[in-house]
Amino acid sequence: MDRRTIALSLATLFQLVSAHQTHINSPFFSFKTEQYMAYVFYVPHPHQTKNDNALFFNACFDFPFIIEQAHHNNVPLILAIPDTYQTIFTTEADAPIIEGARVSLAWASAYHRFDALGNIDVRTLLIPKSYTEQQILQNISKLITKKYSIPSYITSEEKMAQRMTHADVLRKVVLPDDLHIEPLLLEPKTPDTKIIVPIAHTEKTILITGVAGFLGSYLAQIFLDKNYYVIGIDNFICSTGENLIPLKKQAHFEFHEFDVSHPFEIEGPVDYIAHLASVPSPADYYKMPIETLRSGLHGARQALILAARKNARILLASSSEVYGNPEVHPQHEKYAGRVNPIAMRSQYDESKRGEETLAKIYYEKYNIDIRIARIFNTFGPGMRLSDGRVMTNFIQAALDNKPMTVHGDGNQTRSPAFVSDTIDGLTKLLEADIISRFQSIDQRIFNVGTPVEFSVNQIAHVVNKIAQKHLNYTVPITRIPHIDSTDPKMRRPDITYIKKIIGFQPRISFEEGIEKMLVHYMEKYRKGKS
Repeated sequence: MDRRTIALSLATLFQLVSAHQTHINSPFFSFKTEQYMAYVFYVPHPHQTKNDNALFFNACFDFPFIIEQAHHNNVPLILAIPDTYQTIFTTEADAPIIEGARVSLAWASAYHRFDALGNIDVRTLLIPKSYTEQQILQNISKLITKKYSIPSYITSEEKMAQRMTHADVLRKVVLPDDLHIEPLLLEPKTPDTKIIVPIAHTEKTILITGVAGFLGSYLAQIFLDKNYYVIGIDNFICSTGENLIPLKKQAHFEFHEFDVSHPFEIEGPVDYIAHLASVPSPADYYKMPIETLRSGLHGARQALILAARKNARILLASSSEVYGNPEVHPQHEKYAGRVNPIAMRSQYDESKRGEETLAKIYYEKYNIDIRIARIFNTFGPGMRLSDGRVMTNFIQAALDNKPMTVHGDGNQTRSPAFVSDTIDGLTKLLEADIISRFQSIDQRIFNVGTPVEFSVNQIAHVVNKIAQKHLNYTVPITRIPHIDSTDPKMRRPDITYIKKIIGFQPRISFEEGIEKMLVHYMEKYRKGKS
């Protein structure tokens, strides 16, 4: 069944006839009269539908086509979602509906906030559980004609928030006699499936997406050392080929330049899959919101489809960003998080939260051997110094003998783990047979990081301490206003669970890791490769 068929087959779920003989017969529909028209995506409350998985797929994979149609036809887009869309645990029973609503907010927010994507007219209607279909249609009618007076000086997040309206505050209207509701037909262009034919080999095989990235290249080397045949995929959207140079010299490694968000197939057996493809750097995901959502949602979907076909064990690289700006400290795996789905970073946060809900759906349908790693801050040699994260910014400043820039007061905290420790955790998660016996997807989610916490100010101090030792100077610290109000104020993992299950224990101290990283890039500078 293709996406268009899924969207149309939902008609039977929405057969509530109103006084005007109009009814919602699809989650995507046009709402039009002689005077106005809008496109609508309607996400009901969980108790109002039994087809929650299909609606989640609509939100993740079909909604962007509706956004682009609305932009092309220059009509407003109304996102009608439950007013209970606040953060929930990504794998609980209602997650496909609620997380679907949140993912759709992230998509809409990205298109609305970025001028290059059209800056489309998005309006969000928050619907109470008790509302009937006619009340919903009345509110849509009112929202279409609503005039906004939004100051130009406020942030894009605030502009999006001002376009979110609770149905209770809208004055009810009589539905016009000439109202027509028609399903919107989806005709997405699906890329051809890429067929990867590996070189003949007898070793066990692991596929690593995002292999040219920081973590992907390290994980590839670990499994090469374990005598696996490693197939790597990357499209270099936020990486270069530099990390691949030592890998390509090894006989049991092969690389394919490809966008993992597109369909692909691998001939022959695949034992393990590590889906690491992502746009994890703020410098990148602020500029590439659509690519960020696609790599997280579409990429995870393709990896899960392959895992189901091959009966392969799969590791999904999630992120500590699923916790957002937490109210629980340290963060444990049962904490639902506090994430703003329309914030500057929502494209990344919701790509990871949606990825986890997608894992729940595929696990329950296909019984795939899934492990989810919520990776906390990781640093070390191999990072791009231009990736915009705290560690690389400070190391770059020290090497250039320029001031380190701190956003805000610098009291926000992080728990930086050295790359070898994070990779050790990911490797153990992939290899641990005990996890295969776990019956619940919730038991397959693990924090990966170090519980040692530093403020940004303390991180700057340690970098300067190591710079003094190796460069014979320190650099000043300058402060600028914080540009992202949703940047987490504190971040520290509770690793009790991963310790108990697989014996994971970080070993490299922060100061030791910073020294290794600084010395590595000092050598690169000397060789003129940076």
